[in-house]
Amino acid sequence: CAPSCTPTVLANLVGGHSCASRIDWLQSTPGGGLTELAACAKVVDEFPIGCSGCAPLSRVAPASPPSPPTLASPPSPPTPPFTMALYERLNCYRYHGAVSAGDSGISAGSVADCTAICKAHTGCEGFVSTRPGRTFGCWLIRDIVLAKCERDGDYDVYAAPAPSPPPGPPPQPPRPLPSPFPPPPPPMPPMP
Repeated sequence: CAPSCTPTVLANLVGGHSCASRIDWLQSTPGGGLTELAACAKVVDEFPIGCSGCAPLSRVAPASPPSPPTLASPPSPPTPPFTMALYERLNCYRYHGAVSAGDSGISAGSVADCTAICKAHTGCEGFVSTRPGRTFGCWLIRDIVLAKCERDGDYDVYAAPAPSPPPGPPPQPPRPLPSPFPPPPPPMPPMP
């Protein structure tokens, strides 16, 4: 794989497995017996966000012919998109609105990479990233309380939006206010 395929990139989790374990499996006999370069290329093609640093310098053909197609399983129902809300010039960290949800810094090249890594990381609710104009870096966070985070011109926070609360009971009609006047006297009985 390319020199940019660092141990940090190899450790990135994509779809529940690290880039390294996916490359190793593709090189095994059950995985197809691909060469290292072919395995790297295939992993990058299938997981461009989390494993892009492992793109080989030149693409090569697989060492063995492709396996015959297998019967496809029925498609899974679509999952809602994983989105992040941007909170500019904000920094959340331990004792300041969040706690770490992973390693102390992720090797990623963009906000999209960090979003994909957060989505794949159990417990991640968002991340802190450096602002444009600085060397890019991001840190996964959880237990986010934005009101306790610090204003900081060097960082931005991306957080998964909070789920909408379930609908409550319908509003009750207003009760009539008591009259400020005393009630009228009862009617007079008829005279004999």
